[in-house]
Amino acid sequence: MSNREVLTTSIPWYRTRLFWGVTIAILILMVSGYYSFFLHNPSASFYNSFVNLSIALGMFAVSVPLIFLELSIHGTAQVLLYYLIMLSLLYMTFRKTRVAILYPTIFVVLFVLGSFFGIGYLHGL
Repeated sequence: MSNREVLTTSIPWYRTRLFWGVTIAILILMVSGYYSFFLHNPSASFYNSFVNLSIALGMFAVSVPLIFLELSIHGTAQVLLYYLIMLSLLYMTFRKTRVAILYPTIFVVLFVLGSFFGIGYLHGL
């Protein structure tokens, strides 16, 4: 056996890039699909649609702490901060062959909680 075969066979399934890639892709597709079918307003501008999709994708995970910290970051800066945090978590998740459980767990928790509250907000609940 080569070193690569030993490395890939010794990694548990829950620490592989494939598992977390599929899990995160399913989460993003589910929320994006829900937004597209139930929440998207075709008459809205591109910017408003982008911000609403960002809210549905979990931007509340960043918005709520900013409110409690009394930081006045609004609009585009808040959306950019959200994507910066989530993309850095994705980078930290997939940078090695053996995934550290901490980063995808933080990503999934922020994404699920933020999406839950964001979709509720967009529904007007």
